[in-house]
Amino acid sequence: MNETGERRDTVTIVHPTPAEFEPARELLALAEGYVVTTPALYRSAAEDLKRVKTMAKNLEDREKTITKPLNEAVKAVRDLFREPRAWLDRAEARIKATMITYDQQEEARRREEQAKKDAAARAERERLEREAAKLAAKGKHEQAEAKASIAQVISAPVVESDRPKVEGVAYRDKYDAAVVDKKVFLEYVAATPALHYLVDVNGTNLRKLAEAQRDSFHLPGAELRKGRVLASTR
Repeated sequence: MNETGERRDTVTIVHPTPAEFEPARELLALAEGYVVTTPALYRSAAEDLKRVKTMAKNLEDREKTITKPLNEAVKAVRDLFREPRAWLDRAEARIKATMITYDQQEEARRREEQAKKDAAARAERERLEREAAKLAAKGKHEQAEAKASIAQVISAPVVESDRPKVEGVAYRDKYDAAVVDKKVFLEYVAATPALHYLVDVNGTNLRKLAEAQRDSFHLPGAELRKGRVLASTR
């Protein structure tokens, strides 16, 4: 720890030599020329496969001697910053919540005030239109047209929000949707090809179903795909 209170840690990495990887290259060269045509070659291949698995495990262990201290160092750094980041996230969420509440209240006030002014303007238009109708009924057409013209241009002033415009702060509408009736939703999507992208098949669960049912698997619209996998141990 230095005079400013900072602690400095170091991580030492022991780099492997190229010679450590050479056996893996040699096994690859051997495998690329493999052709199994007899029982003896099959047994030989099985032994070489064990060598491959053992060597892969040894490489994995060697790799972990390097990655383990690095991962521990990264975890330590993330742990160091996790709490203050959480403080700031909570602070941001709280400030945004209060600002959104104010914005919603201000918008509600603005709409209410706008509705009142719209109603007043509408009432004034209707009053002028009634007067114009009365004048027209009396044969005073010029005066009636003048009243009607005035009525057409009567409109309410736009009520502006008192929310100040602050640089770096902007609002946008957020939209989302949720399925409330899966059967109806799936039937409609199935009947509408353009919406098929809305439904993703759960490949993991489909594979588990195939593994459970095996050769008896049958599901309209799906097909069983069967292959052979060779499992080997070291």
